[in-house]
Amino acid sequence: MRKLITYIILLWYNYCVLCSGQTDVQIIKPGAHKSHINISSLNAKDEAGWLFRQTLEEDLKLSGWFIISPSATITLTGEVLTEQNKINVTCSVFDTARAIRLLNKTGSSSPDRVRYLAHEFADAIVSAVKRVPGIATTKIAMIRAFRGQRNLYICDYDGRNLTKITQDNVLCYNPSWRPDGRGIVYVSYISGYPDLYFINLDNLTRTRLSSFPGLNAGGAFSPDGHKIAVILSKDGTVDLYTMNADGTGLFRITKSRAVEASPSWSPDGKSLAFVSDKTGIKHIYAIHAEGGTERRLTLRGSENVSPDWGPDGRIVYSSRRSGRLHIYVMNPETDTDGIQITSDNADYEDPSWAPDGRHIVCSRTAGYRSEIYVIDTMGDPPRKLVSLEGDWYSPAWSPKK
Repeated sequence: MRKLITYIILLWYNYCVLCSGQTDVQIIKPGAHKSHINISSLNAKDEAGWLFRQTLEEDLKLSGWFIISPSATITLTGEVLTEQNKINVTCSVFDTARAIRLLNKTGSSSPDRVRYLAHEFADAIVSAVKRVPGIATTKIAMIRAFRGQRNLYICDYDGRNLTKITQDNVLCYNPSWRPDGRGIVYVSYISGYPDLYFINLDNLTRTRLSSFPGLNAGGAFSPDGHKIAVILSKDGTVDLYTMNADGTGLFRITKSRAVEASPSWSPDGKSLAFVSDKTGIKHIYAIHAEGGTERRLTLRGSENVSPDWGPDGRIVYSSRRSGRLHIYVMNPETDTDGIQITSDNADYEDPSWAPDGRHIVCSRTAGYRSEIYVIDTMGDPPRKLVSLEGDWYSPAWSPKK
């Protein structure tokens, strides 16, 4: 009986969560000011040093904030030395136009972690020069479907170090990071049913958090990591709940005949965005995390799904208009229309904000093939994240540790 009920519910829910050339992007944030930076005075004398410098240069470019140039007012000086099987880096960044030092940083690592060390320096440079969070030390979780098997993967923000996290080979989806970046909650059919699990990434131990009859889905950590928003059907309708991070303290937020999906917390943790079909069309709503009257956020589109509430208060989501699912961004306080940022002949789903509030990772489906793309809302070209064969979906960008 549980299998029958679950199957019927999932006909709708999976369509909402899992629907599946050249990518066109509409710039939604004008004034993407790039600073020219000169890194030629960063001395590297061996293979590890050159890898550090190459990685740092690529990180600065991918941040979207810098152009590497030998003639620049922002200059970087320093050296990378290998001593006693250890990489030691010293680095200073100067604004020569204003005659001030913006950053003075040292760091060290083992040779096998030289790329991560470069990521740390890149984030420090972005923060010091542009006063925004860097993303080089972040990671992206996603699901790979290949030859009937589905598993959870994680990679660095640039697509490198792709790592297979699960070996279950069963339907899974909707990974969501714990705010400290050390764990992921996701939905898996390990037991034959859609249950909610938490994986500790330090030791890859797994805990089942929710296994009520019917659907257990939509896991999303609150910004403080103390709560998880979930979608359950245990009482006969598919509603929004919250619970403690250990699976206790279940609290029901919505109660209606409609089907709810895809919860996402506001940056202050006081509200939740979610999807509901109460009008007969999937729209995005917001509601206080303690319950109350929901507020409809979207008015256009025949389908609005997968909201992700970003660090600056804007919500990114997928909206079907003129037959295609595209990525839109809205300010929930002032906007009901959304600003379209993708526009080519493909379907874009599962958008997830980077911690910088500038980049978005999402799935792009064209020609029956689903891939993961990173979109820059300030106009840099989109980039495909991974090239390993298979269909990729449900990407989730990690927070800053």
